Amino acid sequence: VRLSGSFAINLFNFFRVDGSLAMSKQSATVQVTNEGAVEVDQLLLGGSGLNAFIGANAGADPLNRGADAIGFNVVGVSFGVAIQRDANGRTFTSVEATTGAASFIGIEGLELSATQLGLTINTVDSGTDVVDYAAGATDLTIATGGAPITLSMAGSAGKLLLASGAVDVDLFGFMQLSGNFGIEKSIRTVTLSDAEEIEVDYFGIGASDVSAFVGVNGATAAKLGFELDELDFALALM
Repeated sequence: VRLSGSFAINLFNFFRVDGSLAMSKQSATVQVTNEGAVEVDQLLLGGSGLNAFIGANAGADPLNRGADAIGFNVVGVSFGVAIQRDANGRTFTSVEATTGAASFIGIEGLELSATQLGLTINTVDSGTDVVDYAAGATDLTIATGGAPITLSMAGSAGKLLLASGAVDVDLFGFMQLSGNFGIEKSIRTVTLSDAEEIEVDYFGIGASDVSAFVGVNGATAAKLGFELDELDFALALM
């Protein structure tokens, strides 16, 4: 069964995409970690050349975020989504996407930009076992209207909800970094200075072995400060 039309998808309040999508439904056998072959009903969605948002508080509009949104507006998105349910009602959700240019919003003075990001989601609504798309396990290719996307997440990596890519970062005009970054969104419990524990939307950006400059006038010939190599970096936004 195949269907196409205009849809809006919000996955885990982390990935929001709108536009013309292709949808199909089928039954299949997939390989699940620690279990082996499992029969599932599959709902497959794909699209290409779309606008989207990757981050926290994805909201209703992929390019006009509300005040609580923290993340990247992205263009030129190609993606494939597999929503799969077994006989016990367990739902497996798997996503792979690539983007064109990405621009950061949400924190005044914090600038991040990327020419391309990759998005990977592989999760299940009950338990920890996920569908394994490693070579020799589950083979699943999703039509997008452009180049098809073949899911490739290894089940051994466990549950995944992350984005990654080459990112340029400017921290309030004082520190500039460039390199390959990982981006993660989750719900976490944090402890405040008065010992109160609260749940927050966590949006984390991290990298290792990146190049950086710390000082003033970093983007000009008149820069004054320190150039750093092989820097490990982590930024938590909550």
